[in-house]
Amino acid sequence: MKKLVSIDIGSTYTKGILLQLDQGRASILQKKNVPTSIADLGQGFFEVYHTLVEEKSENSEIEVYFSSSAKGGLSIAAIGIVP
Repeated sequence: MKKLVSIDIGSTYTKGILLQLDQGRASILQKKNVPTSIADLGQGFFEVYHTLVEEKSENSEIEVYFSSSAKGGLSIAAIGIVP
């Protein structure tokens, strides 16, 4: 079994989901939404991250993916290579 977290920083909310992958099937284990702080984007990101990853790690590795769906509300750039 593999676990992964996906976190999206949006203009209004930072949203995250913890998934468990088992034999090609994904199950939702937990979700977390918090308001996005334009003063410090890390604030919402790390609140979601802490809830979904650090409290659930149970000595197992969890892959973390993140993105930004902000349109107009934030002046940020998300740069990276995704599969």
